[in-house]
Amino acid sequence: MANKLNCKLGSLPMKYLGIPVSDAHLGTTAFGGLFEKMNKRLEPWKGKHLSSGGKLTLTNSCLSSLPMYIMGFYWLTGATHSKMDSIRANFFWKGVEKSHKYHMAKWEMVSCPKDQGGLGIINTRLMNDCLLVKWIWKIMKGSEGVWFKLLQAKYMRNGKSFFTSSSRGSSQFWQGLHKVKHLFKWGALFKVKDGEKVSLWEDSWVNDSPLKHQFPSLYAFCEDPLATIADCWQDGEWDVNFRRTFSEEDMQLWEELLTVLHGVAMDSSQSDEVMWMLDKSRSFATKSMYRFLTFGGVTSKEAGGIWKARVPLKIKVFIWQMFHKLPTATELVKRGWKGSHRCSLCGQPESGDHIFFHCSMARFTWCCLRDFFGWDGHPTSCSDFWGRWLPLKFNISPRLGIFMFAGLCWVLWITRNKMAFEQKFINKPTEVVFLGINFMQKWSPMLKEDDREKVEGVLKTVTNWLQNLPTSGAPVLDIVEI
Repeated sequence: MANKLNCKLGSLPMKYLGIPVSDAHLGTTAFGGLFEKMNKRLEPWKGKHLSSGGKLTLTNSCLSSLPMYIMGFYWLTGATHSKMDSIRANFFWKGVEKSHKYHMAKWEMVSCPKDQGGLGIINTRLMNDCLLVKWIWKIMKGSEGVWFKLLQAKYMRNGKSFFTSSSRGSSQFWQGLHKVKHLFKWGALFKVKDGEKVSLWEDSWVNDSPLKHQFPSLYAFCEDPLATIADCWQDGEWDVNFRRTFSEEDMQLWEELLTVLHGVAMDSSQSDEVMWMLDKSRSFATKSMYRFLTFGGVTSKEAGGIWKARVPLKIKVFIWQMFHKLPTATELVKRGWKGSHRCSLCGQPESGDHIFFHCSMARFTWCCLRDFFGWDGHPTSCSDFWGRWLPLKFNISPRLGIFMFAGLCWVLWITRNKMAFEQKFINKPTEVVFLGINFMQKWSPMLKEDDREKVEGVLKTVTNWLQNLPTSGAPVLDIVEI
């Protein structure tokens, strides 16, 4: 036949519209083309010249978006997701350079939403589930499209709904939907009409929660946990079958259940309706499902200030690492680095808090700010700054406090790097403060007009104060000229 039609003879697996198609189960190797496509997007210049903020943007806008199309059709295995995570993590932490660089935070933390302490990189495992749940929503809403009629004819014959259909012997697409169907029930609320599509026990349709949670002891010995409301509504009365007779306690629960069901009005002329309770529009949104799955119940108090700060994105990533793990000497030694774990300036163990608060250079910088603003001390750690100083001690608004804190810490960090890797030391301790002022002046156009005027006024006053600072006749803390 192929010869008569002058066509090539194909074989499975094959690609159709960019999606692998096969008559057998598709494993990780079937998605090798996806991995190759992700690697091809990582041109050498992108990893070499992009800042951490640029790599974060490219990771989310490009690398994380490439698998979306395939994830909308297949439930991918853990090995497939791990391979994609490896490509994205390697690019974010070291670009495309062949030299070894340490991953300073677990990928599970990096892929958390920003307000929960992460960098907001998409978690492909959860997004895969959300995209498949959207198919369930479409199926439950019904459609006149060919796709729905095909699925209905193949898997939902004889009036079956999606939840009463079987996944045994079905396609990989249908099996994937059944693997995430429990997630759909977390956000779906049914409005009962004919009761053909709604499960009496397992769906949320009365009091905004499933009856199996409201009456767990009755659910434990019901005859058919998947029975629909239509199955249990006979001649205007409730007829629910159980595997044993009621005890006195069970009878009381049954009467309570009938009281709950008393106000339900059935309408056999209309089909059941479904609403999505996780979104204000009451219609399914992938974003609402993803947000629900990623929400751990606690938000990070530092996160709001970090990501709302009017500073370059790479500085936001830098501040985020300060509250997690920067590549300081002590952290690198823990990961097998062979270098010294001590500060190149004062010889003390080099941790994040040491660089920004305890080192002699950092203490001099904070003491300058203490004397200028009239503080009774200065922060001693990142948590101390965020928890005590920013809301209570600063004489300026928190958003401007974060702005100045970012400039100060950034200059301490780059000065430390020059000392540690290039052996370039400062001549005077005030150089650090002046360099920090320079950075803040460069960032000030990003501020709102009122805040910009305030910052420029403070920076100008600090500059004049430093220029008039006596350089002799008084000790300069622990700093010595090198």
